[in-house]
Amino acid sequence: MTDIADITVRSATLDDLDTIDGIEQDAGFNPRSISQLQYSIQNHGVWLLLRGETMAGFAVCQTVLDEAELLNIVIAADQQGKRLGYRLLSHCLQLLHKQGMVTCLLEVGEGNSAAQALYKTLGFRAIGVRKNYYQLASGKQDALIYQYHFTSQV
Repeated sequence: MTDIADITVRSATLDDLDTIDGIEQDAGFNPRSISQLQYSIQNHGVWLLLRGETMAGFAVCQTVLDEAELLNIVIAADQQGKRLGYRLLSHCLQLLHKQGMVTCLLEVGEGNSAAQALYKTLGFRAIGVRKNYYQLASGKQDALIYQYHFTSQV
């Protein structure tokens, strides 16, 4: 089990942009451009998960009225398998609940079973499919749509 005493979550600033971009590029799955990441920091909720002074991952959420959408969550490759995604997403859900959100939506590739397991563990439920949503080197992949209701848990 990983020692999690050195874990903190904080909001991202533009000073974090290069490190966020590095984690995103290393993840390799539909990485966004630096300008898209900059827009997210300036216009959406971007939270960083730190282990000590090292950025171990980030999550991007946007909100409209009482609905949130998880746009992205990435844990650095060398930090995966340590339940950090769970810690980060749990924290994000708590923050979104405090902001008055009623639901949170997300899309996940049908082949990303690890992410799907994380979302189900936290109480997300599959509610739909977007056919051929992701363009991958190996072809197109469907996106599964998941929804979380804050009234049922946090």
